[in-house]
Amino acid sequence: MLIYKVFSKSDFDSFVADNETNGSSDDLKDGFIHFSTREQLFDTIRRHFSKYKLVFVLAFQESQLRQKLNWELSRNRELFPHYYDNLRYSQSLYTIQLIM
Repeated sequence: MLIYKVFSKSDFDSFVADNETNGSSDDLKDGFIHFSTREQLFDTIRRHFSKYKLVFVLAFQESQLRQKLNWELSRNRELFPHYYDNLRYSQSLYTIQLIM
């Protein structure tokens, strides 16, 4: 199963340059890196990234992150994947740029 992490341009640029991230300011505040499933992705973008002109969506293999990944109730009482570790760029499968 694929799960997705959405980045603003500045967060994406830092992620690529450093080859890892411990998350955005929202992730740091919450204590984990927020991911979405394919079904949750567009609502996540609409709710949390609509102020950006460009966002980056990175796909990750859920099974590769499983040891530090928890599925927890969040928005609309849905289970969301939350990652409790630093994330490495090399773990990503592909990137999509979305112009908003």
